Amino acid sequence: MTTENIVGFVELPSATDKLYCWKVRDGSSVRVGETIGLISKNANESAADLIMSNVVVSAVKSHKRPKRRMRPGDTAVAASEETKTADSITTNSAAESASTSESKQDLCPLICRADGILRIGSPLSTTEGQNSAVVIGYIVKCLHPTVIEGLCAVCGKSMELPTSNNGAYSPEKIDGSVNMSRVTVAGLTVAISESEGQRMAEEDAERLRSQRKLSLVLDLDHTLVHATNDVRAQQYLHREDVRSLVLPIITVSGNGQEQTMPKNNLWIQQHFVKLRPHVKEFLEMALSLYEVGVYTAGTREYAEQITMMLARHLVGATRDQTDLEHLRYQVQSAESEYARHEAKSGGDIDQVNDADHADEVGNQAAETTEGKSRKRKRVTFTASKTDEKTDRVTAEKVTEMKQELEGAERLEVEAQEMRQKLFGSRVVSRTDVGDLGRDVKSLKRVFPCGGTMAVVVDDREDVWANAGEVTGATRKGEPPENLLLVRPYHWQNFVGYADVNNAAGFDLTRSENEGDDESDEQLLWTSDILKRLHTRFYDNISEDKDKTVADVLRSMRQEVLLGGSLVLSGLIPLHKQKVESNGPRPAVLRYAESLGAKVLPNVTSDTTHVVAAKDGTDKILAARQIPGCFVVKASWLMECVWTVKRRDEEKHLLGPSPRSNPANLPANDSDDDDDDYDDDLAAELENEMLNDD
Repeated sequence: MTTENIVGFVELPSATDKLYCWKVRDGSSVRVGETIGLISKNANESAADLIMSNVVVSAVKSHKRPKRRMRPGDTAVAASEETKTADSITTNSAAESASTSESKQDLCPLICRADGILRIGSPLSTTEGQNSAVVIGYIVKCLHPTVIEGLCAVCGKSMELPTSNNGAYSPEKIDGSVNMSRVTVAGLTVAISESEGQRMAEEDAERLRSQRKLSLVLDLDHTLVHATNDVRAQQYLHREDVRSLVLPIITVSGNGQEQTMPKNNLWIQQHFVKLRPHVKEFLEMALSLYEVGVYTAGTREYAEQITMMLARHLVGATRDQTDLEHLRYQVQSAESEYARHEAKSGGDIDQVNDADHADEVGNQAAETTEGKSRKRKRVTFTASKTDEKTDRVTAEKVTEMKQELEGAERLEVEAQEMRQKLFGSRVVSRTDVGDLGRDVKSLKRVFPCGGTMAVVVDDREDVWANAGEVTGATRKGEPPENLLLVRPYHWQNFVGYADVNNAAGFDLTRSENEGDDESDEQLLWTSDILKRLHTRFYDNISEDKDKTVADVLRSMRQEVLLGGSLVLSGLIPLHKQKVESNGPRPAVLRYAESLGAKVLPNVTSDTTHVVAAKDGTDKILAARQIPGCFVVKASWLMECVWTVKRRDEEKHLLGPSPRSNPANLPANDSDDDDDDYDDDLAAELENEMLNDD
């Protein structure tokens, strides 16, 4: 502790005084005029002796011998014993009072002289003229490490944090000296100091390294699920991967603020959610290697219900919350109907009245509302022939429904445990960070020091770039390097329906009315990337402790098209391909350069790929004269981005294949398969020629 942070000392009035006891603990927040301890003015008696004497007096007072049960002949003896006991108690009380009054006269309060945090003991160094013999503590300035709703969590001082007018992220200062940043935990946004954020980051890094895990932040909409509130989607609820949930309707006030309608009214809306293919395998992988969190553009309640829905999918529960409540209602109704039928069959009037009580109350209310009386039906206690012919609830059916309910509730408990194990309190929604704006996601809201051990999976990169956070080699206006971009998921059957929350990310490979079917493999691709990332990060981690996730991902991307030379045709105007060294680049140009390729303005003899929007341009005609130059669609480049691997060009060609493959490029995913295919084709041709002979 430096002397610069010390704002006062705790001293004894004189060298002969002794500290009797502290009234506050070490590290407590104290204020001027507060009694923080007691001083003994009796120099001949130490504080330890005073404490021991008080303990002895207290022990004598608290001890009391149990009374023996009186017998008829023990009246005189009992009276004598009571007299002796009373005299003894009187003597002890007098002695105790004298001792207490004497101690109180010798004790004086120790008053605090400054506001701050109390540290018990002598500091490492004292100021000039300070007598260290009488210094028993010192007070340091509170740095306000955490501010919650305008109050310091340590000293309780009221703090006013300045807010940005444009809603963008910016560090704030308290007293012009301490940098503060906002962080959101479990739906609560607090402000923490730079030193406190660094301490939290170091603790998280140490904990993750001990578990050999990394942090993973997941988006929900169009990344893991495709949600809509269109009622036409109800026809697909028979599928196991299509779920439903009910949310209150959100209205927007005149000042642009979102307001959630109360739950006790009928302003609710049903939503339909399609789970992305392979989401179960993806989450199971993430659970074993990563500490998973969620950052979504949806509301808090939407995020909670979607995470619970994913947990149900993991444990195999097919019933959502509304389905489970409906099953409970069915079981209750079946039990009531069975009890009513048994009571009628047995003639038990009391059971009949209990079973029909709810119906009678409902009928009376209906009669009162309509303003007219109805003739009540006569109650009979024998089953008629009509009742025997109808399907009634049997004991076996009630038991079967109860067992089904027990199984569903057991799975619901397992899903709740899985949800806590998978996501915990690491869920951030747009209503938690409303000050940032609707189209902004800040990594520092989850990780105050930038998340050096975190990776983000999202279908939109513009929301992360809008935060304006520049870390490492990231250019201003570009997304962070630890973001893994995925292809936006649009289920084919939901195309044309209104989306929930924000729009999906831009996709160069998709037409306006095109959707995904069950062959979507994006989550399998992302799982492979995350596995490779985890392996590379923890390889030789002891030798390179400063390694970050962004560094590992950067090296992985640079290896994809290392040595390749690309020409873009019809995707970016030439004047936009030349950008400033520190300015944001067009997305396609940034993708190509991040994968290790060199982007050329025109086709040369070194060109390996021409990525074009359409066929027939001058660049494409020139490229077909170069041996080994691929002319591919933009979908090839995007798949390389989504998989962090060189993809097979044959599936994305514009026109014929090149006459040879480039020798200076790494092998793509299908090179080995193509060799096997060529060998099989040659063998088939040879067999056909032999058969013809």
